[in-house]
Amino acid sequence: MGAPASFTVTAEGSDLRYGWLRNGTRILGASEATYTISATAPSDDGAKFTAVVANDGGSVLSHYALLTVLSPPVIVKGPVATSVLEGQDATFTVVASGQGTLDYQWRRDGVDIAGATGTEYTLRSAGMVDGGATFAVQVSNGGGSVTSAATPLTVRPRPGWRPIAVLDAGGVERIERLGLLVEPAGTPVLLVAGRSGSGVDERARIELRRVTPGGEEPAAPALDAPASADAWAAACSAAAIAADGGLVLVHRTDGVTFTALRSDGGAWTALGPQAGALLVPAEGPAMPCFPPQIRIGKDGLPVVAYVAFPPKGVDPDGVDLVGLQVMRFDGTSWLGFGGVTEVDQPSSRSTDRFALALDAADQPAVAYEAFAFGQSLSGKLVRFDGTTWSSVDLPVYPKLGSPPPFVLPALLSPAALELDPSGRTLLAGTVQAETGRHAALAATSGAWPGSVTQVGSPSIAQAASGGWPVAMSRVQGGVVLLWAEQPVAGGTYTLRAARTADGVVYADPVTGGGTLPLDVDLADPVFAAAPAPDGTVLVAVLGASAGQPAIQVFHLQP
Repeated sequence: MGAPASFTVTAEGSDLRYGWLRNGTRILGASEATYTISATAPSDDGAKFTAVVANDGGSVLSHYALLTVLSPPVIVKGPVATSVLEGQDATFTVVASGQGTLDYQWRRDGVDIAGATGTEYTLRSAGMVDGGATFAVQVSNGGGSVTSAATPLTVRPRPGWRPIAVLDAGGVERIERLGLLVEPAGTPVLLVAGRSGSGVDERARIELRRVTPGGEEPAAPALDAPASADAWAAACSAAAIAADGGLVLVHRTDGVTFTALRSDGGAWTALGPQAGALLVPAEGPAMPCFPPQIRIGKDGLPVVAYVAFPPKGVDPDGVDLVGLQVMRFDGTSWLGFGGVTEVDQPSSRSTDRFALALDAADQPAVAYEAFAFGQSLSGKLVRFDGTTWSSVDLPVYPKLGSPPPFVLPALLSPAALELDPSGRTLLAGTVQAETGRHAALAATSGAWPGSVTQVGSPSIAQAASGGWPVAMSRVQGGVVLLWAEQPVAGGTYTLRAARTADGVVYADPVTGGGTLPLDVDLADPVFAAAPAPDGTVLVAVLGASAGQPAIQVFHLQP
């Protein structure tokens, strides 16, 4: 169709004249031995053409010639967009109809693929480089051709760990705290805090180290001081990256005072009045360090949760009560929310177990243990709604049979907190069982305050028997939960990760099946995690390299 069609008659005689009939009707102007249709149309299909040859002696009709017009093929069902895991085959198919023999030619990004001439094309073992490529097919016959719409191929990375860097301990010989920040472009920045030296030469040191393709570079000047000034000053620290790329650091500068500093790559400067002190406390004894938590709001300003001293009294067991503080920086000063800086007075035995998050309006939520000893268990999730603070109790798990058998009722000890866009709270932590501590996940149900209930099994997997090494990182469609697992018999730790989708754990919660173990031995459960802009999770762990302490940084594809 659309192509020309010609008919020719050969006759003998003198003074010959020619004419042409179509279906018995004379064609005006057709007076040559050859008649041509310049562009055939569907209406020409099946038409009969007859030549009339005449001279003064008479005329004669030829036998008719039947014209068959071939139409281009029609694509009944074209190839569709395809998504596969890295390493899987990607197959595209087409269904077409038409007259005569149909020929096929597949194209990638508009270029013919050699040998791809069937109704199906399969790309074997698709790699990440194939992601984003478009595939189309041209179908042709004698009547013309038609090309399908180009459809894209998506290649998803396989879940797993990918090493990025191995860094030495730097100027911190004994690492006590490891934090992980992520710059807007996805570059990891490590907070490394601890001590170096010994005896009178022992010093506390905090380093912010940016991971680069060639290794690392200082993200800000290191801070150090004689360890005798405050043995806990280095480990009692937290950092975040402001919206403009500046670094914000909060750390203990003496036994009782938290100070906020900012660096744009150069010298640290106090953030706020009173040399950056968040809250100048009354005189009191230096206490063990409970590291603060810091979040950056959409306005680019920090919100900090920390434990303040001196003691506020004693709990039922005679242990000191302390002040759980939540403060925000307004660009000039540090202030409380709703005029309140101290949200509660938990027991000092429990206040290393708290977590901070901000909702869509930059209002804070804090989960914490208030008191946990024997049969006396109390934990809270508090939120500020822009006017007042309100709270809901954390779940207490009753004594359960195996697995896991809980010796006593057990409180969910918070370690990480996230607020999803709908306002629901996701809380990760650990629960004490007879076989050790177990990582657990809980979430609020219904409108706030609702209640906090467990998600899935009350035990996701065995966590480390000492401490509360659980981290949580938000990804699209859910969160990734990470925990340090230690065999019941002791030994080195293994870092495991499991993804949740819509609050439902789809890794096996007891056996660990479906989780992603990291093949690195951890002498201590020291690690940190943070979401990366590309949808992966960045993870930093304190391991060893060539027998020496080393910080290993990984991409985790959930």
